[in-house]
Amino acid sequence: MLDWFDLTTLKLVGIMMRGQERVAVIEDSRGQGYVVRRGSYMGKDLGRIEKIADNTLILVEKALDPSHEVTDRQVILTLE
Repeated sequence: MLDWFDLTTLKLVGIMMRGQERVAVIEDSRGQGYVVRRGSYMGKDLGRIEKIADNTLILVEKALDPSHEVTDRQVILTLE
């Protein structure tokens, strides 16, 4: 769903509870909204949502380090 977007084009616009689960609302550059949960994938670099907190979404994506090894990189999106 959101795995082909560049993360810089996505915005965290809401966080809410759905039953006992916290979910986040992400908006793309066209204004289209998406509901995501822990474990969902976002971004071109295989970012997987690890945690949704009160006002932040934390995901871990795969990245190449300077020695060309694949490492995990943490990305944090914050509510505006």
